[in-house]
Amino acid sequence: MSGPASGVFVDGEWGGQGTCVDVINPSTEEIVSSVRTASLEDVRRGIGAARSAYDRMDWASAPRAQRVRTVLQLIDALVERQERIRQIVVAEAGCPVASPVMAVQVDLPLKHARDYAQ
Repeated sequence: MSGPASGVFVDGEWGGQGTCVDVINPSTEEIVSSVRTASLEDVRRGIGAARSAYDRMDWASAPRAQRVRTVLQLIDALVERQERIRQIVVAEAGCPVASPVMAVQVDLPLKHARDYAQ
């Protein structure tokens, strides 16, 4: 699961000016990944990119059915990756798969996400 720091993704590009931080599995003390933190400038760029994207799109005026369909597609993509998400949470939190952490952080949100999207 470990690999190089990926940086921050802003406006379609990988980058980042923050520091690199190791993510450590508290159960094994292994480094499971490294991530680059966002600098203040990265955050400002991200806010600007989000504002620009929002201004270019018609999300608020899009028909409700279209917005629901888009959110459901996102939920489907997360459900398809549920097992991988579980593995990441296990490594990041250092907990067993049977832990209540899985229910709170992975299973219940994905189980009920469609209810909230309707």
